Order: sequence, then structure tokens, then C-alpha cells
Amino acid sequence: MSRIIAAVFVLLALALPGFAVGAPCKYYDNIPSAYPDAREVPGPFRLNVEFGDIARIDPNIPVGGVLKKITLSLADLVDADGQPQPYGAIYCLPDMIGGQTFSNDVGPATAIPKVYASGIPGIGVRIWVFDPSCCTFPHHNPATGGGAQLGSNRWGLDLIKTGPIGAGGTIAGQIASDTIDRENQVFYVMGLKTPIIVVPNTPTCDVSTPDVRVALDADDVSSYTSVNMARGEKDFKVSLACSGGDPGTSIPVFLSLADQTLPANTTQALTLTSASTASGVGIQILRNDVPISLDPSVNKFKVQTVLPGNTSIDVPFKARYIRTGNMTAGSVEAIATFTMEYQ
Repeated sequence: MSRIIAAVFVLLALALPGFAVGAPCKYYDNIPSAYPDAREVPGPFRLNVEFGDIARIDPNIPVGGVLKKITLSLADLVDADGQPQPYGAIYCLPDMIGGQTFSNDVGPATAIPKVYASGIPGIGVRIWVFDPSCCTFPHHNPATGGGAQLGSNRWGLDLIKTGPIGAGGTIAGQIASDTIDRENQVFYVMGLKTPIIVVPNTPTCDVSTPDVRVALDADDVSSYTSVNMARGEKDFKVSLACSGGDPGTSIPVFLSLADQTLPANTTQALTLTSASTASGVGIQILRNDVPISLDPSVNKFKVQTVLPGNTSIDVPFKARYIRTGNMTAGSVEAIATFTMEYQ
């Protein structure tokens, strides 16, 4: 008599509390394996950095020197809902962490090791974990077990002088992050609660010739034999009065030009005002013998980098007639608007 023999295999699954195999890491207010009453919280965590404004920067600090330093405390750590979590922890299945990678999110690396461009010329950012002499971003910190806690860490943020400091600027937003390698999951981010505003004591300038009048010589209409023919150049200048600034500071000064009568004009010829009686003619402004476009978005040019001790800067220009169509004799008036700005 034949027999049918059935082999039955029973598969048993052991589930860990709160986790399934392959589940992502979860966030807690403390390490759950050590503190049974640990509560799950929304993540990732965030380190809120309150740096404060910098009104003055010591120009005598050498390149590589610390302009300002801040050390973060446990009170700076919050969860994704903004609730304080001074002992914030992330917990994964045992041995699932494998390592943490700290990443800089500020800017590209500078010539100074572990210092990254801040977006402000001459100022870099160094972010460190545990101790400035130990571990700066990016840094790989192997973790054992299935959890990692932020409460035992110390963090800091340093502003480092990387070169000549110009007109200052602002650093804002996220500046670093910590990712669990194997899970590719963000543990925490470091971000600025309020922007860092850098305001060095640099030189300042004012326009000392706010109203420049250029009287072109009278010319004969018959001399302009074709459209776009230009002649009758006359020199003039725009003057800047500069002062102040700590030793070692500097600021680049730029000028741009626009047509006051017709602001939308982006040609190289100023539009005549309603007081003009001539027609078929415009006025060109030249710098270094090259006509300037009247489009302020493209015609901005650098005057020079102003240093402490610069008192007066003369910016030379030329004005001339240009034929724009059928010319008729009469009076010619055009108005150009110069705008000065720092960068």
C-alpha cells in the first residue's frame, strides 16, 4: 500500500516591538533600549543655531583665524514639530546603523582644510562635532548597536577668515546634516534659527556730483551722413567721495546707467526729452571709448575696489551725438541716471 508523506515546514517570524524587518529608523526622545519609557517623536531632529549679528570684524585677524565661535547646547535640539528634545535619539534594528556621515551644506571647500565657503567673500564656515580639535564636517563616526543619541554630543560653528573681507552679507538656512549610512536616513540637520548677518566696517562712498551737466558743442546736421554715425564727443566725470573703513577692509563699487526719459530703453542712445526740438538724434554715453548699453541689468561696471584712505574717485565718461533716423536741426536734451552700489 502506497503512502503519501507530507513534510510540513512551519515558518516563525519574530517581530521586534515597533519595528518590521527593513523598516526605517525611528526617532525617540531617548534611547529606547536604555529607557523603556522613551517616546517616539517626529523626526528628523534639528539643531537650531542662534549666531547673532556681527557688526564689526577685526581686520588684523590672519587668514585661517576665528572671527567668531559658537558652541551649541542640548537646549538647541528640537524635533520636527519644534519641540525641545535635549536627548534626541534615533533607533534602528540592531546593527543596522553601521555609521553616520556628517555633511556640510554651506558651500564648496576652501583652501583651508575643513572650512567651507559661506557665500560672503573672505569668510568661511567650520562645523565641528564633539570638539573643534576632534571632528569637523564632513566626518565619519562609526556607531555600534542599533541606536545613536544626540544628547552626549557637542557641536560648534566657527566663522573663519579665508581672505580679504568685502561688503559682508548673509548666511541662512540649513548648514549641515547627519545621515545614517545604511538606511540613508537623515538623523538631524543643523540650521540657523535666524540668519547670520555680517556687517564689516568697510569704507563707504557718496556721489559728490549728483547733477552733472554736459554741454555738447553745436554741430551741423549735414555732417551726419548715415544712421548710427556718432561725433562731437565731450568729456565729463562722475565723482565719488569715500571715507571710513577699518584697516584691511575693502569694498567694490559699481555704477550702472539708465535712460530717465524712457526707462525701458535698452539701446545705446539716450532718448530726447520733451524739451528737445531736434529729431533723429540721440545721445550716447561712453566709458573707455565704448558706448554703454542703457540696460542696467547688463551695463553694471566696476569702478574700483575702495580701500580705507580713498577720499575721492573720479569716473571718466564721454558724451556724444548719434544719428538715429531722419535728422532735423534744433535743441537736444537727454538725461541719464547713474546708480552706485556696493557688492
